[in-house]
Amino acid sequence: MPDKISTKTTGVDNFMSISLQVPKASQIVANDLKGRIARREILAGECLPPEPELMTQYEVSRPTLREAIRILETQGLLTTTRGGRKGARVHHPSSEQAAEQAALALQLHGASLLDIMQLAAAMTPAAARLAAERRPRPDLTTANRHYEDVGRAGGDPRAATLALHRLKAEICALSGNEALKLIAGMMTMIVQLQLDAVPERVEDLPPENVEHWQETYNRIGLGLRAIKTGAAVKAERLIRQSLEEAVVYYKRIVARDPLHFIPDWRPRSSESE
Repeated sequence: MPDKISTKTTGVDNFMSISLQVPKASQIVANDLKGRIARREILAGECLPPEPELMTQYEVSRPTLREAIRILETQGLLTTTRGGRKGARVHHPSSEQAAEQAALALQLHGASLLDIMQLAAAMTPAAARLAAERRPRPDLTTANRHYEDVGRAGGDPRAATLALHRLKAEICALSGNEALKLIAGMMTMIVQLQLDAVPERVEDLPPENVEHWQETYNRIGLGLRAIKTGAAVKAERLIRQSLEEAVVYYKRIVARDPLHFIPDWRPRSSESE
């Protein structure tokens, strides 16, 4: 069991007890090595220094050092060759790998499809503005393809939902902001995991969604055009309005709890109350 430091303060009217967890030596070493990798002091493809050198540097035993290396292996930052002499080789996880891990964590903590819709509506308009402000102007070929996919999937709400989120992710990527790109990729992965929360057929959608969707879709297209022409304020406004409308649509069909429908919009049967 790891050691603990306890600090207690007592008084006539109050009592406070604080217990601080002291990290294991292997975790401290792993965190320091992780920091060196993140700061690119050790580059991808390079090997860590030899075990004796690291043991001296950190003043730890061989088992403690190897436990630290195993921690970094499980996080995808190192690979070791069993029986080899080259030591542990450093890897920099890709944006896709990082997004996949973060998406799984959010999914396990109960992030719902509606949560993701609301987050996308909050951050994608800012990304649209950043994209429009970039010089030279970004290539919208992929964004336009996703936009067309949304239109072609009009008869399949699940396909349209996925295409729409791929479009949002591409707008975030076009912003040139790596943090936005990472978060958007994570959100798209969660959407893929929760597509069952969306009805399969247009006939199962609330009439209000079907009636007003084309206006929203057209407005997204105008937003993409504003990005292309560099009209940053206009792009942000159009994308924000469109995605806020999309949130309203999805509030009618999905619940906050993952993979559960909201049945309130469905016609009620004439059963006795």
